[in-house]
Amino acid sequence: MTRYYVEQALIKHISPVLLKRKPAALFVMPSRESFRRLKAAAGKMLLLYELREQGNGVLTLACDRDLTRSLLSEKMMCDALSLWGYPRYQTAGSTAYLLRLKQRFNDGGEFPHEVGLFLGYPPEDVAGFIRNKGRGCKCCGVWKVYGDEERAKSLFREFGVCREYVRLFLAESGGINDLPSIRQFLGIEPWGFGTGSIDNFNYAGCLCGPCQGETEL
Repeated sequence: MTRYYVEQALIKHISPVLLKRKPAALFVMPSRESFRRLKAAAGKMLLLYELREQGNGVLTLACDRDLTRSLLSEKMMCDALSLWGYPRYQTAGSTAYLLRLKQRFNDGGEFPHEVGLFLGYPPEDVAGFIRNKGRGCKCCGVWKVYGDEERAKSLFREFGVCREYVRLFLAESGGINDLPSIRQFLGIEPWGFGTGSIDNFNYAGCLCGPCQGETEL
């Protein structure tokens, strides 16, 4: 059963991060043992960060180290996060940001919706969600969209392709034990896709409609 939970987390949540299409993903592993197994399987490729232990399991942030470092070096990102007490990147690395995020999740206050910025959500969608308290979005997929709807739908379809890639890889390989070879298998370069282009994969799922789909938050 633990293996099942690990594979489901890899497919449903982590696949776009694993394939470098998204900087991070937020999800719950149902037990500490499943979190440990996930970390053993993917820990060399991704940063698996425990945000808190809660009633339904371990709230986990899976980050691509390079993409997260690049994201947190952007001035707009630094300026936005400083509103919630995050340090400036110039004086603190990405670890300091993750420590502050963990503190925000454990201080007993409101849910820290700025986590959407860590997850690679467009800033206008994060701001729109906070301003409208999650109501009145244009459509809903991995996140609720308040800005560029067509761009968001394109990303949601792309994430669906990532899920299908990882699902097929796990089914046709040695499973989670072969995970470190997935990027080499798909020809992924350090900053994105190489010869194994995701754009050539035919996938018809993950179409976004008004308030349809499942969000990470």
